[in-house]
Amino acid sequence: MIRNILFLFLALMTFQRCVDNECGVYFSSLEEDYIKEAEAFQAQKAYGKAIETYDKAIRLNAENYVAISNRASCLFERDGIHQSKVSIAEMLDDLELAIEICPDFRPAYTNVVTISNEFGVSLLTVDYGREYETRFGESC
Repeated sequence: MIRNILFLFLALMTFQRCVDNECGVYFSSLEEDYIKEAEAFQAQKAYGKAIETYDKAIRLNAENYVAISNRASCLFERDGIHQSKVSIAEMLDDLELAIEICPDFRPAYTNVVTISNEFGVSLLTVDYGREYETRFGESC
């Protein structure tokens, strides 16, 4: 039950975008198209195609924090709790990179907390949970 709630919460947060370009990173229309296409694949649970399409957006712009964050959540959705330690580290590295590029991108924080909590990386959960509350307040 809790796992299903976490997946739902993660899925809802995944598709949020940075509005009004608060991070100063501009995406080309082709990048935006790739993100929309990847999100559609992800919603259909075609995770391999979604990851490939997020990768295309990232190849166009290595600072595309939306594609980086969404790729991590897609990997999490694809493999669920059957992740290798290397995969978990890669997901968390992606999310930390997205946060480094855009510290105000809420879904990346939420994804770090969800993924690290799911795999028992408790210190990371606490650290990013506190950072989230500092940046956005408890009520967000």
